Amino acid sequence: MRWNGWALGGLALAVLSPVTLDAPAQAQQAAPPAPPGFRPESPLAEAFVESLDDAEVVVLPTVVRGPEWITHSVASQRLIVELLDEDGQVTATTGERRIDLGAAPHESQWALFQNALETMAAAVDRGRSGGDYTLMMEVLFQPGDRIVFGIQTYLVDGQGRNVFSFLLNAHHEVFKTAELVASDDTDEARETVVAKATRVGVMALEAQLDHARACTAWMAANPAQPMGPGVFEGFESGLPAVRDASGIPLGFSTFTDGPSKVSIDTTSAHPPRPGEAAGNVTLRVDLDVTGWAGFVDLTHDMSTRTWRPQDWSGFEGLSFWMFGRNTGTRMFVDVLDNRAPCSAVDDAERYVYEFSDDFSGWKQISIPFRDMVRKEIGNGAPDDGLGLARVHGWAFGAQSTGGPRTWYLDDVALWTGGGGQ
Repeated sequence: MRWNGWALGGLALAVLSPVTLDAPAQAQQAAPPAPPGFRPESPLAEAFVESLDDAEVVVLPTVVRGPEWITHSVASQRLIVELLDEDGQVTATTGERRIDLGAAPHESQWALFQNALETMAAAVDRGRSGGDYTLMMEVLFQPGDRIVFGIQTYLVDGQGRNVFSFLLNAHHEVFKTAELVASDDTDEARETVVAKATRVGVMALEAQLDHARACTAWMAANPAQPMGPGVFEGFESGLPAVRDASGIPLGFSTFTDGPSKVSIDTTSAHPPRPGEAAGNVTLRVDLDVTGWAGFVDLTHDMSTRTWRPQDWSGFEGLSFWMFGRNTGTRMFVDVLDNRAPCSAVDDAERYVYEFSDDFSGWKQISIPFRDMVRKEIGNGAPDDGLGLARVHGWAFGAQSTGGPRTWYLDDVALWTGGGGQ
């Protein structure tokens, strides 16, 4: 039985090989630190947080579940209301309705969370709780009924839609340090640890609310950089690279599947390109790929060492020059779209365009954004379409080159009006 964790999906991990990175430094405009717990994105979250000054949250009896049993705790429910009233962020009242989630199936915590949220959403939508929002906490015990392995907090609106639900487990420090283990097998001991878990869950909720408010302010103070048409990367200034406060390599870095090899550098020693100026610098890309490899350029503010997005929403496509080798190699270009607000990890949503190296010499590759498709890499990225209002970078790579190969790139540009630059 999988009772000790959850997963978002199979993450295709890349082996990152940074170009020359500056030493890590504290960002001057870093996003607020992540709160405890995992809260999947909801389009209703911001409106929920903004409405709390005037909204009422009805708290239902807490669900307490083991692998083969389920019960409800009114004591935990009352403690939630008491703690929320003390904090003052939420106006909470108790509700009488008990939602039956059924015995916990032998699944991951993430599956339990999703199933329970669906059950609660349907029940609230049918019965309405009387408040603006409904909150229910769930405490999950491992086999043996003494160890709490998860705390789940569900928050839905009057139509049963998720607004601010999240989960906690041993991946989160506040959960680990709480040591949620009953002292013995008695009901009294379990009630004590449920109360302790309730306090942890409420503390995490309050931290999530604080973070959401701070994040809204930070996003407003750090808008996406507006971009003009034409070339935005000509490689004339080298390959800037730096790490942000969370350790993410910004600017240029390389990635591989592990066995594959990739290196990048700027050079003026390249095959002459049509229309180039004297002394023009291009990017040299050396690839020896068995699976996949390439490089990524993450948009950034070098002065503050922050991952600063760019606004590409006014453009129809991306273009660049490439010196082809007519190898038949499958190439790809990614656009890294928006991330979760104030994220401290690389959860940027990827959109990909694939083409073949089926030409010799220089050719301008023009990619309409409408032809790009979402690429799932299991990094918990938002799934809300290619909006382009907060682009976090672009990437270039190849699959199975059949041996060492060298390509050259130049003049990456944004275009509109139905054609490339």
